[in-house]
Amino acid sequence: MLISAHYDDPLIEEKGHLKFYQNTGADFMSKIEEPTFTVSPNPGQSQSRITGPFFSQYSIFNVQTQLVKSGTARIIDIRELVPGLYFLTIVSNGTVEIVKLMKE
Repeated sequence: MLISAHYDDPLIEEKGHLKFYQNTGADFMSKIEEPTFTVSPNPGQSQSRITGPFFSQYSIFNVQTQLVKSGTARIIDIRELVPGLYFLTIVSNGTVEIVKLMKE
């Protein structure tokens, strides 16, 4: 599942490196969309690749919302990550997409 937020939506709260925005749309379901980006392999062991349109940056957060890695390359070296669940945020054209990333 992908939940996107637009930077023009009002900021409600910041928790660590995550920002929570108020949905200004008519209903919450209008903000849930099909993912624009895919990450493979996922789960991965050494590298994962972001596939999709142009993006400006990515960030990887652990389940404690701590930023563990960020960058601009399509190929992400994940060897230094501890095995487990992460959240990959991808910024593209003023929209943030969140994709689950698993490290084996």
